[in-house]
Amino acid sequence: MRVLFLLSLALAVLGQHSWPSREAFEHVKHEERQLLSPQWQKRSSVAEEMGDFSGFNIRIAVKHQNLHLAEKHVLSVSHPDSASFGQHWTNEQIAEEFAPSDESVSAVRHWLMEEGVKEEQISYSADKSWIKLRTTFQKAQDLLRTQYYVFEEATTGDKRIACDTYLVPTFVQPHIDFITPTIHTRELMAKRSAASNPQLHPGQMDVPQLSYNDLTTYDLAVTPNCIRALYNIPILKSSNPKNSLGVIELNPLSRYSQIDLDLFFQNFTKSLVRRPPQIISIDSGDPRYTDPFTFFDELAEADMDLQLTMSLTYPLNVTIYSVSDNYIGGQFDTWLDALDASYCSFEGGDVLGIDPIYPDNSTEVPGMGTPYNQSTDCGSARSSYVYSLSLAALEGFSSTAYETRMCIEFMKLTLQGSTFLFASDDYGVGAPDVIGCGGPNGTSFTPAFPATCPWVTAVGGSAINTGNTVYDPETSYGASGGGFSNIFPMPEYQSEAVLNWFKNNPTDYPQGTFNNSRKARAIPDMAANAWQILVATNGNFTLLGGTSASVCICLQNRAKQTTNSEQAPIAASIIALINDARLNTGKGPVGFINPVIYANPHAFNDIVTGNNPGCGTDGFNATKGWDPITGLGTPNYEKLLKIFMALP
Repeated sequence: MRVLFLLSLALAVLGQHSWPSREAFEHVKHEERQLLSPQWQKRSSVAEEMGDFSGFNIRIAVKHQNLHLAEKHVLSVSHPDSASFGQHWTNEQIAEEFAPSDESVSAVRHWLMEEGVKEEQISYSADKSWIKLRTTFQKAQDLLRTQYYVFEEATTGDKRIACDTYLVPTFVQPHIDFITPTIHTRELMAKRSAASNPQLHPGQMDVPQLSYNDLTTYDLAVTPNCIRALYNIPILKSSNPKNSLGVIELNPLSRYSQIDLDLFFQNFTKSLVRRPPQIISIDSGDPRYTDPFTFFDELAEADMDLQLTMSLTYPLNVTIYSVSDNYIGGQFDTWLDALDASYCSFEGGDVLGIDPIYPDNSTEVPGMGTPYNQSTDCGSARSSYVYSLSLAALEGFSSTAYETRMCIEFMKLTLQGSTFLFASDDYGVGAPDVIGCGGPNGTSFTPAFPATCPWVTAVGGSAINTGNTVYDPETSYGASGGGFSNIFPMPEYQSEAVLNWFKNNPTDYPQGTFNNSRKARAIPDMAANAWQILVATNGNFTLLGGTSASVCICLQNRAKQTTNSEQAPIAASIIALINDARLNTGKGPVGFINPVIYANPHAFNDIVTGNNPGCGTDGFNATKGWDPITGLGTPNYEKLLKIFMALP
């Protein structure tokens, strides 16, 4: 019955347009890979390694319509002067406004049918934004005028099928975003490393002394009480049962130990001892680490995220979204699949593309391993109001079309009332050494994605100067990512603040060092403490810290310094607490916060010292007002609460 419905739908839209015959097709290059991470190596052609496998699936991302109205719609529910502030959209409204046009669906279908694809090989997602074709490797290569290869990830042995470029007919190109699998391998996650500070060893710190009243020593180790004092964060007596803060962890990059959580909570939030976070498992993700401690580096990631968010928001619900199984690793897309069925294909995942397929009931793909994902998570995950993600990718390592499409999905979710807070990364204006900076001389700045998406809140880093207390102004965290997107335009809500920065802070960097067009999305939007955070991990207390010599004079050798992104969970905790207060008075969640915070810079502690070096440069300087290191500054909870509580 469903097949007949889809067939009749496709035939109906096809009849409304006149498209060229196959003989008249003219092809044009649609995408070409510009960058390939050194972690990925091209091995061989699929024909050499796998033969002509008949179960190959292609997914075509059909363009949304009415995207020119996206900013208007987002501002209508998030700008403080809007009469419809807080009137967030439903899934049905989103689909009605942005679903692809019948013309676009018709163009793609006509192309496939003219190329000899049979009706039973084609499937459509619920909102028609994805068209799936089941075919063979050879037919896919013929269709896209390309050559597929097997790429292998050097450290994990993970394999992907990809090509270097592909073509589509000229009449089809305006109707699609991208096709997968093609040039995409997997976005490079700028995973922070974590290690013990050389000045701090287990047993040498009197942790209880730092837990309560002495706020003069928090330049040495930042604890929850220090963060509360810095940003005027209260202790909740109760929480709204509808409220939840979501922490995203991408397995197997990050898992937490309940032993570590209890060690931390015993000293700082006793009520949380033996109380694990809520877990939402996506694609078989399991965030719990139960093996013996052998300094498992990935523990520090989730241990810290949960210790901060749970301590700062208790007794509010903190939910960990554990994405993907231990075989292939989690990805942004898989998480979005679980949140939004309109983004997910009706079977979930990107087949042999960027993400794992689930449920994977197919036969074994030669050279690619046996099926391993058996869950069906498409649109099934319960959504939180606020999300924190401390990992970042480098903008440009996935295709522009892919990153743009993902940003559209964040826009759609913010329209529905979600708040996304993403770290602006930990490499200053640069990139990890294994990647290096772009440009002919290796001096081009490398902004982070998805922080550069205009519909999320990018969070940079701050720090307490050595010898200072929480009562003194913070400085910028020297490894704080910041700068200007090479993909996304500057949104209206930040134009005044960013253009003022350009006016008052001219740089002498050569053209091409960063996007100085004055038309690009600028990051970060705000900042929070990101240095000397005390964390219990691997059964001991340690410090996580960054690369700013102006913050900690004890580390002079950059090669020995470490990086992390604590700022996102701190900022997310503050927004979750504000949501709690609003929900308790019958109001809705704040949703997308950027228009409100840019309209109220006085609610932030301005940071005017420090810089974020990288790419052989000093990076940007922290200055009065917005800057590309700390954004508007660090939040003052009480001031922000007053502002958001005054809104509908």
